[in-house]
Amino acid sequence: MIPITKGFGASNQTPVSNTGLNSQSLDDAQLTVKIDWLQLSTVHASLEDFQAMLKYLEDIFSDQIVWYSDRPLYRGRRWDTSGSSSRGIQVCFDYPGEVEPGKGWLLISGGLLSQIDAPTVHDLCATLQTLWLAVARRLDVAIDDYSKPFDFRLIYDQARAGNVALVRKTSVAYHASAKGKDGLEGESVVLGSPQSDKRLTFYNKAVESDGATDSHRVEVRLRDYKADQVFQQLADWSPQDFLDKGPLYLAGVVTGAVEFVDRSSGDRNLKRLPLLDWWSDFLIRVGSSGLRLAAKKREHSMERKISWLMKDVAPSLAMLKRVLGQFSFREFCETLVTSGDSRLSKAQEKLIKVFLYDWYEVDSYRGSIHEFV
Repeated sequence: MIPITKGFGASNQTPVSNTGLNSQSLDDAQLTVKIDWLQLSTVHASLEDFQAMLKYLEDIFSDQIVWYSDRPLYRGRRWDTSGSSSRGIQVCFDYPGEVEPGKGWLLISGGLLSQIDAPTVHDLCATLQTLWLAVARRLDVAIDDYSKPFDFRLIYDQARAGNVALVRKTSVAYHASAKGKDGLEGESVVLGSPQSDKRLTFYNKAVESDGATDSHRVEVRLRDYKADQVFQQLADWSPQDFLDKGPLYLAGVVTGAVEFVDRSSGDRNLKRLPLLDWWSDFLIRVGSSGLRLAAKKREHSMERKISWLMKDVAPSLAMLKRVLGQFSFREFCETLVTSGDSRLSKAQEKLIKVFLYDWYEVDSYRGSIHEFV
C-alpha cells in the first residue's frame, strides 16, 4: 500500500490484514483503493487468437484455464463455448463467421486481481485493449477504510430521508446478516438498483471476509458505458501515468458516485447544499471530492429511426422486392411514403425542420445510409 498522492510506484507497508497487492493506500494510511471486478468483451480474428489471450491470462495470473470447445454457456446470452480457472477467471467464446469476427467474454474476480501488483494491472488493461479490443461491461472499484468509521444504519436513514444526491432514495436498501466468527454483525447499505449502470455499496468487509480484510468498504459497481470509460482511461495511460494518477482517479470514481447533503434548509440547489459532516470528513481523508462519469449520450431521434429501419425493416423490404419485382416494388414504396407523409405528427415535422436546417447533419446521415447500402 502506498499513499495515493505518491502514486502506485512507492513502497509503503499495507494496513494490517490487507494482503492484496493491487490495493493501494490513499493519503490516509488507513485507506486503500483497488479494482475489485473486471468483466470484458473481446474481439478475435480466429480461434488461435482467442487461445493466445487465454495463454496471456494464464501467464499473468500463474493460473490454468480449462476451456471446453463443446460446452455452451449463458452469460447475458448464449455463447458457443466456455471455460474457467480454479482461481476466478471465466471465459466464453463465439467462433468467427464468414464475415463476423470471433467474440469473447472475460470475467476476472476481485480476489484474483488482488494478487497482482499495479504495473501488472496496467499491463493487463493495456494489452487486452490493444490486442483484443477489450470493452468493459462491468468494473468494480472499492475503497477500504481500516478505521471502520461508518454507522451503516445512519447512512441508510439519511439516504431514505432524502439527504442523498446522484441516486434515487427509493433505490436504497439496508441489509443485516448473521454474525461472523468474531461476533460481529454484517451490515450493508446499497444505493442504486440492480439494473442501473452505477450502484454503490457500503458494507462491513471484516465480517464479509471473515476477518481477512479488517475494514469498512465503499464499493461502486459500474456497468457498460460508465465501466468502459474507466477501463479505457486506465488502459490509455502510460505505465508511469497509471502509477502516478491511477489511485486518485479510482478513488474519485467511488466518491463521485454519490453525495450526502444536508437538505434541512429547503434549498433545492444541490451546489449550495452543505455536505453531511461524516461524508465531508471521509472525502477529506480520501483526498478526492469525486469524479462524475459521463452518461451515455442518447442517439438522436433521426439516428435511431435510421438504425431501426436498417436493422428491423430492411429484411422485410428485401423480401417484398423479391416477391413484387423491381417495378412493382418501386410503386409500393412510393405508395408507402405517400401514406406516411400524410400522417406525420407535429413532432416529426419539427424533426424534419431541424435536420433540413443543418445540412451538415443531413449529409452525415445520408453517408451513413450509403454505408449500409
